[in-house]
Amino acid sequence: MSLPTLASLRNKSQCTTMYKNNSGLIAKNKVSKYKKGLFLTEKLVCANPLLFLY
Repeated sequence: MSLPTLASLRNKSQCTTMYKNNSGLIAKNKVSKYKKGLFLTEKLVCANPLLFLY
């Protein structure tokens, strides 16, 4: 099971930023939080890849 790539994340964020109403802003915030979490896991994988082997 691989982590999603940056390109797929960009596609998700583009889909959510098209909306101008409140629900779109909420979705955009969720995507940015997800990106931060993914960035953190990528840093951890670089530091110790054995943590993420199942």
